[in-house]
Amino acid sequence: MVSLGRKENNRKLGAVLRKQAPLAIFITGIVGLLYRQPLLIPDVRSLKFLSFKNIPKPESYLAATHVTVPLLDLPGVTSVVLNIGSNIDPVMPKESTGPCAIGIAFEPIVPHLIRTHPQIYVVPAAVVAVSGGSLVSMYTYNQNGVSSSLSKASTTDQFWNNNKNRGDGKSKLVPSLTLETILQSIPVHIDIPYIKTDMQGYDFAAVRAGRTALLERGIKNIETETVWNDSYQYEDVYNDLCRDWLPYMTELGYIYDFRRENEGYCPPEKFETLEKAQQTCNDFISANPTRQKTNLDTKYTCNVMWRLASIPSTGNTDPYDFPTLPAASNNRRKVPYTYTTDEYNSCFK
Repeated sequence: MVSLGRKENNRKLGAVLRKQAPLAIFITGIVGLLYRQPLLIPDVRSLKFLSFKNIPKPESYLAATHVTVPLLDLPGVTSVVLNIGSNIDPVMPKESTGPCAIGIAFEPIVPHLIRTHPQIYVVPAAVVAVSGGSLVSMYTYNQNGVSSSLSKASTTDQFWNNNKNRGDGKSKLVPSLTLETILQSIPVHIDIPYIKTDMQGYDFAAVRAGRTALLERGIKNIETETVWNDSYQYEDVYNDLCRDWLPYMTELGYIYDFRRENEGYCPPEKFETLEKAQQTCNDFISANPTRQKTNLDTKYTCNVMWRLASIPSTGNTDPYDFPTLPAASNNRRKVPYTYTTDEYNSCFK
């Protein structure tokens, strides 16, 4: 009786397994797709259809499925200058670099106001330190959103942030990218001689997050908007020349080349040379060892050019040409040079 009972139990088990075989095949197929393994038809009779011995461990699966950043399709392009936070006047590649050089402007608030030019590409996205590819909130300030930021202004009583009729303080949802993703998406045979950032408080966070890609691509010149004297313009973000930029860029292998004379308040007696900047910063930090949030004066802004230690100084000259300003701005700057159709076509030969 015991023997007959076992046979009957085995017969019933076999019937159940045969009924569940389609489900087993489905499960095995899904596992095969997830782990990129060949689909093995289960052997119901040998009861081996749930064997996972050939499935890789999770860590090896992640390594095998690492997704690289898709490369931009830039046929004929020889070099690129990047302008992050361009507003309405993105910088142009220098005329001397020829018709095959382009500029890429990242402007999330007013991309539609940028004048078209054959050598300017406009990306309507913000650049962030982490989690690029998501939607982020930006707060709009000033005429044409020129002072817009990923953070709220630290005060609302300044000329650039107190006009409700202009929409100061309103938030706008925009797509985002990281500096690392941007640099990785540009083919390695294309030179990137210059990056300019004007990110209303987020310059340092973005550059620090993209440090590996910056060094891998060998970016020669980086111009950044910085603040000094513990100027606290936007909430919960730091972009201080003395506390953040100077020590970090020195560690990264970049040298303080010069400061922009016509942008911000950057007195020559304090910041004209690297030596003066170091002395100014050392004196300030010695007198104020702890970072403060009390200085809301926005005049303490200083645009600084950094260069790789391995290259010579630009000699206080711009590595780019005049911006392409909208026609409606009534500006007196020259219109950027435009090459002939034949000259542009020569890039594709």
